[in-house]
Amino acid sequence: GFLGSLLKTGLKVGSNLL
Repeated sequence: GFLGSLLKTGLKVGSNLL
């Protein structure tokens, strides 16, 4: 769903910032 992909994107961006 939309929220699932949004969460995945958030984790991806978050790990990139770290």
